[in-house]
Amino acid sequence: MAKRRVRSKLKSKTPDRELSLWYRMWTAGVAAMGNERWEEATSTFHKLLKQADAPYVRGGVFANLSYCYLEWGRYDEALAMWAQTDEARDETEHWFSQAMIYGCSGQPAKAMEALETFRQRMPAAAEALGVNYLLEDLWQEQQGEVPPGSFLYNHLDAQIQDNLDLGEHELVEGKGRQLIAIDSRRPEGHLALGLALLRQERLEEAADALLRAHELEPDNVPTLHNLGFCYYKLKQFEQAVTWLEHLRQVDEHYLPAYYLMGNIYQEWGQREKAVTFWQQALSVDPDYEPAQYALFKAGAGPEPEETLSGITQQLKFMSPWVKAGMKHPRVYRSDSVTLSLDPKVGFVLEDADNAQNGTVYTGDPFQVGQMDATEIHHFIGVLRMMVKRMNRHNCRDMAILVYYRDQPEFSYQLEVDEDGLHSNSSGRLLSEAPTFLKVRVDSNVENPYGSPFSGYFIYLAQRKGPGVYVSTLGSAVE
Repeated sequence: MAKRRVRSKLKSKTPDRELSLWYRMWTAGVAAMGNERWEEATSTFHKLLKQADAPYVRGGVFANLSYCYLEWGRYDEALAMWAQTDEARDETEHWFSQAMIYGCSGQPAKAMEALETFRQRMPAAAEALGVNYLLEDLWQEQQGEVPPGSFLYNHLDAQIQDNLDLGEHELVEGKGRQLIAIDSRRPEGHLALGLALLRQERLEEAADALLRAHELEPDNVPTLHNLGFCYYKLKQFEQAVTWLEHLRQVDEHYLPAYYLMGNIYQEWGQREKAVTFWQQALSVDPDYEPAQYALFKAGAGPEPEETLSGITQQLKFMSPWVKAGMKHPRVYRSDSVTLSLDPKVGFVLEDADNAQNGTVYTGDPFQVGQMDATEIHHFIGVLRMMVKRMNRHNCRDMAILVYYRDQPEFSYQLEVDEDGLHSNSSGRLLSEAPTFLKVRVDSNVENPYGSPFSGYFIYLAQRKGPGVYVSTLGSAVE
């Protein structure tokens, strides 16, 4: 009887277990895409193909495989996967993806044909994705007005800033070298390489790359600023001042130049001149925090005041009321962050070190669970993929806040809206497992042309064992 009961129990749980494993593999594949580990991602999705029966599901796997092979530079395989996608599900978006593969593989005529079809079938989406500009780039390459590979150059260059904001410096280094190999006469590749090397503290190499970028585009503000910063890091202050003075001539309102000049004069022991530069920064923008804090530390200004927004004041007012309604609250803590929740009431997030970081949620049901180290790494990879691929023209708001135990960051480090991606991070965002992660979404992140969804995902690492998560975004971990 015992054997029969065990066999029956296992049999009843097999479908759920297989579904859970399938979703875990899917998440692992998408995470590998977000981390741009193409070999790992393609291997995972090929395994999933063997288990996928429904045409729509197979179409999604083929689409991801095509994207992976495109970014991996294996264009024949990318086209083969998209041919399978077309058979599995008929979607107009197919034409845009096919165009990108043709364009990056040096076939501008076929790329333009696919883009024209996409523009005719989905004019609004085509406008949002800048199809007219892509067609112009392809036409110039076909006519020989730009060097072969220029479309691929622009495709890679468009990814650089996202990679930098996400702290993916080794990826930026590789893409910078690839850009230089395609066309060494353009400055973008040299600048990308310089930025990647600078953020990896390979300062002499960074200076060489940035100097080459400057030769090709002498008045580029990011190049001048990073040359000044690079020589500042090298303690070659005279060189740094030379580049920063050039920068101020190009853009007299560029605040980081004044801030860095003040730091250099402080290093030289010239306090009064340092204070003058910081004050000049505030004359341009009175709310420029780096200069405010520099003046405060130098004893030349008041301590900057943190003003609470109206929403933050509401959160501060509502938090005790929601907590008071919890009959059986669960309380989780990690350093300064406290999460109180009752599945029948809601949850409250409070941060003793950052009044701006608060969340109060009550009403509809939400999910509570635990994530181990592997799951949080997969979730971080999925977040990267979300940020890189989402249609920002249809994104109302998305923000990511991350804390690390050894170096807390007390501001939203990544915000995405229709104007693009805005990063306040120090180049470390989503580069490793955090002790606290909060994602706020008010956007359609699954289908750029469908209905929106919104909500929160909060992960709080415990010092021992898996971290707790709560989610109003749906199932986060299967």
